[in-house]
Amino acid sequence: MKDNALWEGHRVVVPELRQDILRTKRKAEAEDPPLLPDERIAEIEVVLREAASASRPVVVTYFNGEKRVKTLAEKVSFPGRGMVQLDGIRVHYTMITDARFR
Repeated sequence: MKDNALWEGHRVVVPELRQDILRTKRKAEAEDPPLLPDERIAEIEVVLREAASASRPVVVTYFNGEKRVKTLAEKVSFPGRGMVQLDGIRVHYTMITDARFR
């Protein structure tokens, strides 16, 4: 048995330290926000506008601040200030990385 075995088996993580550890882990696993060329942004906008005007479902991939999320939006609208409404979710257009018709 090692000299430190008893002590090593009784280590406790203080709740504040545990939260810091988890926060650091989430930051390390988080993705960077998307940086798309203007042409790709224009293509996405065309798809979203067509989906909104024709009431067509569209599969949209967006960045939620931590990771990319893919969702099927049955209804798309543009409430203003650069926001896109995807069913019940509001996303700024700069966070959308892909939009395709189903």
